[in-house]
Amino acid sequence: HAGFFLALLEEAGIEKEAEKELRDLLNNKNFLGVEEFIENLDVDTDLKSLFGLLGSFHISMEDMQEAKKAAAKYPQIEKAIFALEELNRYLELFKIDRYVSFELGMISNYQYYTGIIFAGYTYGLGEPIVKGGRYDNLLSYFGKNAPAIGFAFVADQLLSAITRQQITISTKQDNVLIVFEKDMEEQAIELSMYYRKEGKPATMLFAEDGLYHMDKTIYEDYAKRHHIAKNIYLCKEI
Repeated sequence: HAGFFLALLEEAGIEKEAEKELRDLLNNKNFLGVEEFIENLDVDTDLKSLFGLLGSFHISMEDMQEAKKAAAKYPQIEKAIFALEELNRYLELFKIDRYVSFELGMISNYQYYTGIIFAGYTYGLGEPIVKGGRYDNLLSYFGKNAPAIGFAFVADQLLSAITRQQITISTKQDNVLIVFEKDMEEQAIELSMYYRKEGKPATMLFAEDGLYHMDKTIYEDYAKRHHIAKNIYLCKEI
């Protein structure tokens, strides 16, 4: 929860330079460095114990209960912990809590998050394939005063996961490749418009000696690489 980290910084009176140091330690998962940072804080025991929760990969619900006791005199920290407890309650109701772990030291480089932040992992990768979070104020800059949750899939990681897990994705192939010569340009455009109107993607390739060879195998290989189901030739020499 972004509010947990931000409230800790505020309650401890941590300046910008020290905040950057702590952010770097957490981003690098340098938990020994985090422990050393916390040891040097001049704060009371309860607040120091709450800071100590940053240096862990996994926080149990029992840890949350203890943290809530320590946060009793810090309303914003307590509010963030309560929000995570509520989230866990819903995860249990949906029976998906076993797929989710809590990490209070998770932070984002995007500092507009105000609520939960999350990352999704899959087998065979150490990097997330999806990440995002809750922001209550960001949309107001774009003319709509509303909270939202946004997320992004990391395409490179997703493709790596598919490859490593040897997943085959079946796709509906009803698209066409239209290979045409210059004097057949008008017919090729009309044909592509017809297929697109039918809901079938149409790719046009201009066949000209020197640019593309007058060789069917060139276009058959192209179609195979791009998962194109059908080739249409508007060429005299092919």
